[in-house]
Amino acid sequence: MERKKTILFVEDESDLRMLVAEELSGLGYHVMEADDGEEAMACFEKVIPDLIITDIVMPKMHGDELVRAVRALDQGKKIPIIVVSAYAPKEKALSGFEGVSIIEKPFSVDQLLSMVQDLLAEK
Repeated sequence: MERKKTILFVEDESDLRMLVAEELSGLGYHVMEADDGEEAMACFEKVIPDLIITDIVMPKMHGDELVRAVRALDQGKKIPIIVVSAYAPKEKALSGFEGVSIIEKPFSVDQLLSMVQDLLAEK
């Protein structure tokens, strides 16, 4: 039996985080949740996810800092990352990182789920 793919979902809006995590779990993914970049890095040290979804503007450590921290680690260089941002045009600097996709807020959950499925199908 194939192991469940693990997704690290980093979002400081708890309602949105719970909604998306529930949808991802319903599709058979194992979801780790974090409400900021520091908590996400602590999760990352325990379990290397197959995919990361992160908001940009969060307390303690922003999503762009999280992307840089993950990419600086050998085990984080190839993990697909979806950056969720209300400021998508400003996040173009992150598009310089290989394997980083950007989705603009507001987004539909179906749009995000489709992106997740496409990225994990490539792995």
